[in-house]
Amino acid sequence: MSKLIAISLVLLSSPVFGKTIEVPCVNGGGSGGWMFSNLPGHYFPLKLIKINKLPQSSIKKHPMYVPNVFTNTYGTCIVIPAKHP
Repeated sequence: MSKLIAISLVLLSSPVFGKTIEVPCVNGGGSGGWMFSNLPGHYFPLKLIKINKLPQSSIKKHPMYVPNVFTNTYGTCIVIPAKHP
């Protein structure tokens, strides 16, 4: 629990060096939270601003879509990366 608090404090206190971007994201449920694909390591930590969940009819077009996995929630996430070129 204290590790989670420490990570939260770092995310809240880190300065913003980049700009707001929109990236594909997926939430498989559980403690993993929203996950992002193919982002450079220097983008982290991210500050998640907003989640735009995809309607059911367009999920198969999502770049992170995995067939036969019905527990995921797909969307695009508005984030501020720690450093963005």
